[in-house]
Amino acid sequence: MAETARRRQRGGDARAADVLPMAKAVQMVTWLRGSGKLRDSALVAVASGFGLRISDALSLTWGDVLDDRGGIADAVQIVEHKTKKPRTVFVLPFVADALMAYRTSVGVADRGAKLFPGGDESGQLHRQTAWNLVRAAGKGMGLTLHLSPHSLRKSFCDYVYSMTRDAIMTARITGHSNPAQLLHYVGRVAEA
Repeated sequence: MAETARRRQRGGDARAADVLPMAKAVQMVTWLRGSGKLRDSALVAVASGFGLRISDALSLTWGDVLDDRGGIADAVQIVEHKTKKPRTVFVLPFVADALMAYRTSVGVADRGAKLFPGGDESGQLHRQTAWNLVRAAGKGMGLTLHLSPHSLRKSFCDYVYSMTRDAIMTARITGHSNPAQLLHYVGRVAEA
């Protein structure tokens, strides 16, 4: 696939998020970090590198991503809110780098503190704020796609599928129950 993203077959839903290639998601992490937006860089890294729904990413604590020595863990155990299914996510190097830079900048001591604190009633960053920052980052990078935090989850799903070419394995890794629907979801309708 070229430098541009694959637009999902929308089937009437003009609001569906486009698929952002993983290389572009990593570029977004780097762009945000270079702009001094370390929290935003870490959020984009976690959402795209873990393949999480934004509500799951925003509910993480520092204890979820740190190992016993206070470094970034090699793998993270997650229970998805929507499906209630447990998942083990291996931390990709670009995610570990973004999290370590963010951690260094905020000097976290409390493992129970929200990874992405904000002003909502739970003490975490609001979903709309995450949506706005992804959209602004895409615009700042000159991308003309319909981006949302869900584009980052699609990045991960598309990345795993492109590495495995196995829809069933990809569905298991990403927490999807229907492999054919997963392929449609990431714009690979012809392969379903």
